[in-house]
Amino acid sequence: MNNYKGTRYIGNKRQRNKHGYCKVYDKKNQLKEVKKEEVAGELTRVEITYRTYPRFPIDELIHHPPKFNRLYTCNVVPDISNLW
Repeated sequence: MNNYKGTRYIGNKRQRNKHGYCKVYDKKNQLKEVKKEEVAGELTRVEITYRTYPRFPIDELIHHPPKFNRLYTCNVVPDISNLW
């Protein structure tokens, strides 16, 4: 896991450039800094970017499931207070 400007990137750079990546960040803070919007409560965003070759239309995604499970682990974490 890497941390860059408050964003957590899961996986190392080599994997991100080849297979895709996952990033987690404070969307509330981003809205405040970029759009000057105030949001009540917590707002965390999780983005998963999936890279595949050859490329295919998004409507065919169901026929091309991600194949990088051996590289990444995914779990549901009910308490994220220890992540930051």
